[in-house]
Amino acid sequence: MGVNPQSHEKYDKQESIKPYMEVVDEEIKVASWYHLNGEIASFSDVAVVFGLSCGTMADLVFLYFHYKYLGSETRLIMYLPSISSKLHPEIEESLSVKGKRFEYVKNFHELKNRLLELKKIITKN
Repeated sequence: MGVNPQSHEKYDKQESIKPYMEVVDEEIKVASWYHLNGEIASFSDVAVVFGLSCGTMADLVFLYFHYKYLGSETRLIMYLPSISSKLHPEIEESLSVKGKRFEYVKNFHELKNRLLELKKIITKN
């Protein structure tokens, strides 16, 4: 899945994302780069975090506000091999959904198994 901002007035990055859009199985069009983070935070049942770039941190902040004000129940999985350390406890607490702490996974096998478990739970509902 790839999210493609349609307006590039401030940040003309269409060419920089073009190679990625050629390999996605589903394209989600959003109004602009400014709308991108909110859309990422709002439409998924599960979010898997790879790395902690500034863009990823912005996505996490949007997800927090969706939890707090919009009742989002997006499950959050952090892929440990892609980050240098776990998040600060204050951030972990903020990203808990209804008191349930988000998850860290240690390797790809664990990630795959957890996603398959969640797929069964989500498709039941």
